[in-house]
Amino acid sequence: MNSLTISVTIARPLEEVYEFLSIPANFSKWAAGLGELQERNHEWFVHTPHGRTDLASLKKILESTSN
Repeated sequence: MNSLTISVTIARPLEEVYEFLSIPANFSKWAAGLGELQERNHEWFVHTPHGRTDLASLKKILESTSN
């Protein structure tokens, strides 16, 4: 699987950036490649190239592929 890493500098305090990035409703503003994000019964799901997955599973997938 190919990957592309893009780096940007954000002139904001780390805590503020983390707070913004940790809100699932903001994902499409910074991770457009993930696709459509949906909430159902207080659980968030995202459509990926590999199909629909919940965010907890997506986190596990990303952690396993980043090593």
